[in-house]
Amino acid sequence: MKNKELIKLRVDHDLTQADMAKICGVSVATCNLIENGKRRGSRAFWQTVQKTFNLDGEQMWKLEHPEI
Repeated sequence: MKNKELIKLRVDHDLTQADMAKICGVSVATCNLIENGKRRGSRAFWQTVQKTFNLDGEQMWKLEHPEI
């Protein structure tokens, strides 16, 4: 299941997958897999997303659990 919220967050901030990958310290391929729901993303990845975009706990829950 695609992580539409993560994609929207990235696009709303005018970031490419390459930009997001660099910010989060992962490869573009990993960023793509996370956005496409084929990988969950590490704790460090999600913590960087939360800090970078100043997201609260509820917003993070929705990003980390797009299937719910």
